[in-house]
Amino acid sequence: MTALWSRGAASSLVLLAGAILLPVAPAFAVDKVSLAYTQTLYSAHIIIAREKGYFTKHDLDVEPKLFTAGRLTLDAVMAGAIDMCATAETPMTAAVMAQLPIAVVARMAKATPTTLVNGDSGIKTLQDLKGKKLGVSIGSGSEVYLFNVLAKAGLKPSDTTYVNLRPEDMPGALANGSVDAINTWQPNIANAERLLGGKAKVLDTAGIYNETWDLVMMQDYLKTHERQATAMLRALLDAEAFIRDNRAETIDILSKVVGVDRNVVESSWSNFEFRVALDPALLDILQAHSRWRIATGNLPQGVTSVPDFRKVIFTGPLNAADPKRVTGY
Repeated sequence: MTALWSRGAASSLVLLAGAILLPVAPAFAVDKVSLAYTQTLYSAHIIIAREKGYFTKHDLDVEPKLFTAGRLTLDAVMAGAIDMCATAETPMTAAVMAQLPIAVVARMAKATPTTLVNGDSGIKTLQDLKGKKLGVSIGSGSEVYLFNVLAKAGLKPSDTTYVNLRPEDMPGALANGSVDAINTWQPNIANAERLLGGKAKVLDTAGIYNETWDLVMMQDYLKTHERQATAMLRALLDAEAFIRDNRAETIDILSKVVGVDRNVVESSWSNFEFRVALDPALLDILQAHSRWRIATGNLPQGVTSVPDFRKVIFTGPLNAADPKRVTGY
């Protein structure tokens, strides 16, 4: 009996020793990142990455924070409330001119906003905007877009009346006659068209202005979280590949998440370029926006020249994710 117990005890000890010697898998490391963006077509990379699990694939636990304008997402990052954001170039140039240390790590998309008019206003051409009330989100890309639209028509902002509106308030304002036209993006255009029915008319502004959509964080954050920034870009690159190879499914997903009819997304598709990159075009548009600020006086006191935007464009994360996406830096 004692011998039997001894053999059993010995076997148990061998099994225990073997278990101790087996390599222990490391704990699954996931980086938590808060990401502010707008639930619009501009954010297609982010929406697809969330829906398809690409953030998780690259060990990111992304906490989404939804805002109605890119200006607000950047405000949240600069306030220290959010880690990263998707935003347009207009709030970025304002931040750099105010000497705020933002870090631009990639452009995700570029597109043309839309001018939608109420047919009852009599506006049929860009020149007809003169003397009209125009809905615009002051401080966002829609203001710069409108400035360029008016310039194309030979008009100045003073030839019209700007009505500062939140993007989500524009459809109602156009429908109730508070403004004659709105200058914004989807889904606000689709919402306005639904309210106005056949009275809604889109003005032709093709080629006048392209708005960019960029991934931005603070420089201090990037210094200690470059791995997270690179993982974020890898997830967005995966999303881009899905968008390229699965257009129909992408449109279905965006329609559902953004909350617009599938036909609206499909008809808007040609206005967008979804590509993660850092190229000379981004630098050009940042410089052009600074010149607009100087020309209109929309800049901090004491600023008289275009900043050196190379100081806020950081190529390290995208070089690590896909060096072919970085050109001209």
